[in-house]
Amino acid sequence: MRSFTQVLAIPVNGFINSLSVLSLPPKSTSLDTSEKNQIILAAAVSQEPRLGRWMTTKEAKNGVFVAHLPIE
Repeated sequence: MRSFTQVLAIPVNGFINSLSVLSLPPKSTSLDTSEKNQIILAAAVSQEPRLGRWMTTKEAKNGVFVAHLPIE
């Protein structure tokens, strides 16, 4: 893999200090294999960077941003 291409952009107000990607199994427990796994992205968002207070933004709130990513 020699290069990356942007697939999706999600605007978030603040600094992203941590990312976590979760793969959830299909909802149904039947033998229907048409359902796919769901991908969830969780991002820790804060008013300042994780390693110092050299920048701040007052518009952001500290918390977690959760997004459902589409699977193609």
